Amino acid sequence: MSGSDNWANRRAGRPRFASPTARRDPRAELSQLAGELGPDEVRVLVFVARRLAEGQRCYGRLDVERDARDFERERAEELADALVYGARAELKRQVTRP
Repeated sequence: MSGSDNWANRRAGRPRFASPTARRDPRAELSQLAGELGPDEVRVLVFVARRLAEGQRCYGRLDVERDARDFERERAEELADALVYGARAELKRQVTRP
């Protein structure tokens, strides 16, 4: 089934799920799922993939079982930063609004 057929299935309320083979191979599953997404949804995945690649350059490959970083703390810090950035953008929007 082509990507456009998958999109039509989703739009018709018939979600497609990764095949058993794809579930065993994360790259195949990602490829299959990406084929079911709309263009903007794929752009979101590309944005996240770029962030992962940037993190890999800084910290090396992600190794979920061996990585000793405190991801809960890092998540809290990143969320706090995101709130600051969002509040700043909103204040600027309010100030510059005609």
